Amino acid sequence: MRILHRRFSTAGLVLTFWLMSACGRAVPDWTTLPIAPANAELSASTAQFVILDGPHLWAIADFELHGEALDILDGSDHTISEYRKLADGSWRFATLIADARQDEAMLRVAAAMSRAGTSLVVVGKDASVWQLGLGGKIIRSLRPDLGCVPQRPRVVALAGNTLLIAGACFDPDNVMREVLWRGTMDGGFVRIATEIRYSADGNRGYLLASTHSLTPTGSGALFGIGVANCLWAVDARATAPHRVCPLVKFAHRVGDPGEAAEHTLSAFRVRYRVGGRAFEWQPLLPVYVDHIEIDGTLVLARRAGGDTVVLARATAERNEPPLVSGPAGTFVGCKTEGCLWFDPSTTVGRVSIVSTDSLVALLRARAQPGAQ
Repeated sequence: MRILHRRFSTAGLVLTFWLMSACGRAVPDWTTLPIAPANAELSASTAQFVILDGPHLWAIADFELHGEALDILDGSDHTISEYRKLADGSWRFATLIADARQDEAMLRVAAAMSRAGTSLVVVGKDASVWQLGLGGKIIRSLRPDLGCVPQRPRVVALAGNTLLIAGACFDPDNVMREVLWRGTMDGGFVRIATEIRYSADGNRGYLLASTHSLTPTGSGALFGIGVANCLWAVDARATAPHRVCPLVKFAHRVGDPGEAAEHTLSAFRVRYRVGGRAFEWQPLLPVYVDHIEIDGTLVLARRAGGDTVVLARATAERNEPPLVSGPAGTFVGCKTEGCLWFDPSTTVGRVSIVSTDSLVALLRARAQPGAQ
């Protein structure tokens, strides 16, 4: 297995990064793939830019698109709201599913949610799980025994009362792993997949790994953080996930540490010097930052350098334009029925929706003879 090893020294601090297989076994090596041109042409976005007519949104922690409805978990205002699409294409506030005044214990820690039919499953930062019925009434709740309290938890509700929970945990060997658990609202959660984020000694992992590790599909879910050219596919009817490899045919690279710090490492900024000279830091970006299955085709959300996220077929060639491009800094994520961007800097907060239907239309148009 090939390992990409970089060693930097700054002000007496030595930083070592290893990029390697998340599973400890040989996987298709994406570090040797050709690099996409930095000035590649990006296709025009098919996003539907909308202003949601209702209470001001501050920070979208998670969302659910279902039919002509959009559920939004506002992580700052501690509310779950539903918006409805009207006949003229506009979106209007419909109802407040839950807010901290009635459900403070839940919404003060709510991190992610997943819709299953008429119910909504919410997972908290403390790993607590709540199932909400019509009108936001709490039907059931539990505190699953996961062996840790995962960071940045995600949840997908499957058929038959089955739940998938993903999040990052420090294991006893001082390795931060992204873990996928499977269980039910009755408990019984077990680990079914893991990927290494990083180790405490810096010898394993990748700091630029995706924080969007779990997304639903029509028949299950996809799990992975982009540290390998693979992901895990979970079938709702199967007890164990299966590995899908390889995914992409080319890699993207970020230009400088400031850019990486702004969008993927929060405020963490380091200037590198090697042998008395300034070092130009150009690490590879993760294979993907999110994933979605569309009309039987795996589509990846990928950082394409700069402040851009593109949606593209996993098996796209370097000269194939992406399906959609949008700002990386406002990208929220993807769910079964589409992907979402949110710009809180506007007066009312602008939401950009790329529906699965629009992506299906693009994919089918590309498949036509003579189409580029």
